[in-house]
Amino acid sequence: PAVPSVGKPKLDDRDGPAQSLGFVSNVRRGVGFPCAFVLAQAWNQRLNYEYGVAFGNEMAGVNLEGIFGFGCNIHRSPFGGRNFEYYSEDAFLSGQICAYEVYGCLTKGLYSYIKHFAVNDNEEQRKGLYTWLSEQALREIYLRPFEIAVKLGKAKAFMTSFTMIG
Repeated sequence: PAVPSVGKPKLDDRDGPAQSLGFVSNVRRGVGFPCAFVLAQAWNQRLNYEYGVAFGNEMAGVNLEGIFGFGCNIHRSPFGGRNFEYYSEDAFLSGQICAYEVYGCLTKGLYSYIKHFAVNDNEEQRKGLYTWLSEQALREIYLRPFEIAVKLGKAKAFMTSFTMIG
């Protein structure tokens, strides 16, 4: 919905960091793209920028203004419920890849809610999960990719996690 107090117009936003309108919708959807960690394995900024542009074209094709993705949270465990949405366990790589995808999408006049801010660990009982880590680890590892996505990729929106950081 519109939020006049902060100048946000009414927009059509949907989930789906690998496909416009997601894989579970019965309506016209965009093309399914490779998941995030496959893209990160290329270590290729230009490729990820072009991915963002292509994703933006797909979003425009199904009349979306925003997407809940791309996911630059860090892989904290191989059992993470959303690891397919995240790039890596490396903060710099995750931030770079996300920034170029976000920027590519922005060049088409569209935006993405990068997710899940921050330290999202699992899917089960995620509203009551406490994550224990030092402030240094939080700043240098888990918040760094989001910072890069904002400064380099001009990211403007986030999807939060339910994590309680201890």
